Amino acid sequence: MTLHIENFGKIKNADIELNGLTVVAGRNDTGKSTIGKALFAIVKSISEYPELYERLKQNTISSAIQSLCFDAINEKSITGDPDLFNFSQEIRNFLLQGNGHIPPAAYKFIEQLEDFYKKNSLQETSFFKRVATLKAFINSDATAEEKIKNIIVTIFGRSFISEINNSCHLDATARLSYKKEDITIADVSFKSNAVGKVLFEEKNKAFGFADATFIDTPLYLDVAFESKLYFGHDIKLKLEAAKEKISEQAFSVVSDEIAKVLNGASFVINPNGIHEWVYKVSPTADLLHISNIASGSKSFGILDILVKSGILKKDSILVLDEPENHLHPEWQLKYAEILALMAREGYYILLTSHSPFFLQALKLYADKYGVLENKTHFYLAEKINDSSNYSTIKDVTDNTEEIFSNLSAPLDSLFMEAWNNG
Repeated sequence: MTLHIENFGKIKNADIELNGLTVVAGRNDTGKSTIGKALFAIVKSISEYPELYERLKQNTISSAIQSLCFDAINEKSITGDPDLFNFSQEIRNFLLQGNGHIPPAAYKFIEQLEDFYKKNSLQETSFFKRVATLKAFINSDATAEEKIKNIIVTIFGRSFISEINNSCHLDATARLSYKKEDITIADVSFKSNAVGKVLFEEKNKAFGFADATFIDTPLYLDVAFESKLYFGHDIKLKLEAAKEKISEQAFSVVSDEIAKVLNGASFVINPNGIHEWVYKVSPTADLLHISNIASGSKSFGILDILVKSGILKKDSILVLDEPENHLHPEWQLKYAEILALMAREGYYILLTSHSPFFLQALKLYADKYGVLENKTHFYLAEKINDSSNYSTIKDVTDNTEEIFSNLSAPLDSLFMEAWNNG
């Protein structure tokens, strides 16, 4: 699988191979996270087609019917019809429960509203026109292009807060191309933060990843931690779904290694009637609330939960944004080893990092587990030395020393200063 990027955010140009363990290294503000989010958003847009469009349409219809019901309650012409008036109250109360289901009675209400206004010759009123517009939308059938474009607008908009193009080059056309060898799965352009041309054939969907998961913080395990970004909402839903699927007896070499790191402790469902994740240090210890657990432990915990529950599958891709941030040096080594082990077991991973320590460990363990040669790619993100506000992404798989010299330079300078001061 490959991802081609042009003029997207800070990325001037990039061609990223995705066939095992993909590592994007670089200093802060070079566009590393943009690559991860772009990959998540394009894979998610394709994997959610066409179901997300149907959910979005249902949400729009539900909101519109709620609004009509509320206004109908205050509409003078309708208050004179007790049955219609009471019907509107019943429908609104049901929809306000927010269970995502629109009952057949709600559509019947639309029909009765339309009939009422026609019967009383009130077709020219703005209220009747709203009813007619909604009915037309309910009966409309979008094309495949309209559906995928709507999905892309939603997922990219909520992943990038609608800031997609480079802020210094809003008029430049940005492009993402997602391919399996010569087969184009999706090709999308953006201009002035708006979706432009979309190339997508549903028959090619099967050639792409089945799903994408993006993790930029272990705090998603905390009940109180919320995110309005699409990838944050996605991982929260997955951790919730994992509660019903996780098995303590499920064995994998990945979970076995994580258990060693945590000295046998694990993240489990609270058995005391509160359906939430808790931390169990040992079989006889009291359960601990997630908010009292170290972020580093939660970093391993999220991986363990996703693997044990089967939420993270081998035909999907896991995107990790600077996962070393919450880990001390020893655990950075262990986390790197577990990722290399996951690559050996058949998982697809893209991660970003600015830690030479962590990156050295990734290379060493990728070699140890036999995935360095054919299933690991290293890239270096660097700013272009001009005023363009762009970065380039260079494939340094065959010369990873470029990464280490780039990221280790400040430490070398510090040692030199210490030497001179000594």
